[in-house]
Amino acid sequence: GEYKSLQPLGHGGGNITINDISLGGLGFNVSGINNIEIGHRLQIGFELDDKKKTFLTKEVVVMSVNNDIVGFRFAAHELYAKELGFYLKG
Repeated sequence: GEYKSLQPLGHGGGNITINDISLGGLGFNVSGINNIEIGHRLQIGFELDDKKKTFLTKEVVVMSVNNDIVGFRFAAHELYAKELGFYLKG
């Protein structure tokens, strides 16, 4: 997947590998150097490994940063995603 910074603006973006996902948020590894900090708002895009290869775009808030491993919660208006719910049930 990939990310781009929404707040603060101009803090770039890059490639990500998701390693943990739930209805409330996700964790991923960031490729390369990044300026991600707790509290930043990002837009992420990623493809589920379901039959349809569903592509999701979500706004997230950074909750933790440990080197290249970043933990997020979905922004309040992003909490319910039908496609993600079906994916996690399956």
